[in-house]
Amino acid sequence: MKKLLLSFTILMSGLTFAQDIEIYHEGSTTDISGTTVFGSGDADEMKYYMGIKNNTNQDLALTIKRLRIEETAGTENYFCWGVTLNTGACYSHQDANPWTSIDEFTFSAGTVGILYSYHVPNGNYGIAKYRYYVMSDDVALDSIDVQYNNVLSVKQSKPTNIVVYPNPANDILNVSIENLPTEGSITIYDIAGKVVSTTAIRNGKNQVNVTALNAGVYFYTIRSNKDIIETKKLMIQ
Repeated sequence: MKKLLLSFTILMSGLTFAQDIEIYHEGSTTDISGTTVFGSGDADEMKYYMGIKNNTNQDLALTIKRLRIEETAGTENYFCWGVTLNTGACYSHQDANPWTSIDEFTFSAGTVGILYSYHVPNGNYGIAKYRYYVMSDDVALDSIDVQYNNVLSVKQSKPTNIVVYPNPANDILNVSIENLPTEGSITIYDIAGKVVSTTAIRNGKNQVNVTALNAGVYFYTIRSNKDIIETKKLMIQ
């Protein structure tokens, strides 16, 4: 039986701090601070919108520190934040890593402000992951990791038909594939973007042994040569 406790630890990939600050997905009231979330969008721009709440009974002067955990060459990122969108500030791609926002904003007790994360692929494909720390007087009060999985489908004369099952998987993951132009591979990543398994595949039915993986959330990427054909979420139980 796989270790559920360890998979929970993997999910909590950001740091967890005292609850002076709570972080929400925009439109939600569920605290997601200390976790990894996944941005979405298109080939031009991907994004993830969050709210930041001052959970104390006093004013807090806050800044944001952004750390690039993983980045695809040639891509860019920027973020906007503040008490409101109209009175906040946006910061373009910076070379420093980590980098702390120049502007400091005062959040009144109970105030919910905004933190908008953006990823610009610039025609490049891969995984990018950024950690945003909510800072007060150079002390990290809380954090959130935002991951972007940007993939490109292969152009072919015949479509590649792929069926990956079961999902959730336990011991064996079956990969049935047709019209694969060349021999390919399936790579499994954990929630932090680390490669945990790579297996060669070819046309027909393939099997991937996932017995060694702990229960939790993963992603798989199927490639033909260097081209990414498919990336999807995979559950291990």
